[in-house]
Amino acid sequence: PRSTLFPYTTLFRSLEMFQRPFQPLLDAYLAGEIDEETLVRESEYETRWSFPWESYAPILHFARANRIPVLAANTPTEILHKVARQGLESLDGDDFLYVPPRDEIRVDNDSYRAQLLGAFGRHGVTASTSDTFERFFAAQVTWDETMAEAIADFHRQNPDHRIVSISGQIGRASCRERV
Repeated sequence: PRSTLFPYTTLFRSLEMFQRPFQPLLDAYLAGEIDEETLVRESEYETRWSFPWESYAPILHFARANRIPVLAANTPTEILHKVARQGLESLDGDDFLYVPPRDEIRVDNDSYRAQLLGAFGRHGVTASTSDTFERFFAAQVTWDETMAEAIADFHRQNPDHRIVSISGQIGRASCRERV
């Protein structure tokens, strides 16, 4: 039954640590069809995410034990690298299986641009007009918009679910509008 304090019937988690193509593996782990070692290996977790597995494993253990679905929300590394090296215009065909349409990847958010420029500047680049920064910014926005699209799509299909998204601060700040 629903209450006024918690009107949702089901909890759902979204994780930045897993990329969208690996949803079937995540589902198999949560269903008890594969073990944790297989999930880590087959999802290429250690090469696709730079933080220790041990930091996130308890989240998945809890989800598995309590039958809480988990959404693999992140952009595939290959697509992010492509955008970072060649720009958004390089995306085509199958790239859009896991990222929003190009016209929904909005690179016109000036406050977000300034925030990322500050972070980028700490790595030695200061010109906001540099091609390198523009591609970096486009890749970051692609990352953020992909996660937001995954969450929004799930919510549209499952409006009674309460979604808990576990992601970094930058990602949360840039994609509130979509969700």
